[in-house]
Amino acid sequence: MTLTGEGKMRPILLCLLGIILAVGADAVGINPHDIPDFSSKFLIEGNTKSFLELMKTHFANSLDYLYSGKYYESQKIEYPGMAKLLVDESDRQWEEGMNVLKKYLHLGGTTEGNNFINSMDFTKSIESRDAAEVEYKNSLKTVMGKSQALIKEITKLHVSANKVPSKNGDVSLSHFLEEKAEKESDVARKMAGLYIMLRKMVSNGIAVGIFDQSL
Repeated sequence: MTLTGEGKMRPILLCLLGIILAVGADAVGINPHDIPDFSSKFLIEGNTKSFLELMKTHFANSLDYLYSGKYYESQKIEYPGMAKLLVDESDRQWEEGMNVLKKYLHLGGTTEGNNFINSMDFTKSIESRDAAEVEYKNSLKTVMGKSQALIKEITKLHVSANKVPSKNGDVSLSHFLEEKAEKESDVARKMAGLYIMLRKMVSNGIAVGIFDQSL
């Protein structure tokens, strides 16, 4: 199955954004070295790389969920409940990725260097899937697992951001990360609850169909 429409547009838009941000200063004749340094002390090499990796993870998850959601929507599968759940989560992950990018720029992050360029390489090779390979319950586990992985990434960043300013901490970023961790925790708990509920049901097409209608 090949992505079309919105699925293709998302990585294209991010690539264009990266190019615009990267050449913006030069295009208007501004020397970056003439601009006063207002960057957050948090943006040392290791922290910057980890923060951009968080953004990259959000965008990669978004594309993965979008593809999976559209697949459940296809005639091969036809589980509209799961399709909507995954597409909604795709939209949320995309928004979270954009929020990280905006926060990075707000902190005074630069678009120069390999860290930023590499963070734009978030697309994954997507292979055609066969209906027999799709396991309904595993999709719930996947979303839960990815949110749990994000919580770990966010927690590590929060430890650094929660330090005093003299040790490269940043209070505003600490609060931003706390809110992000809470959102991912809510998603992980929701998916875990749905997985447990489904696991207790009789494993047949009728039961899954009824469950899907309830999503």
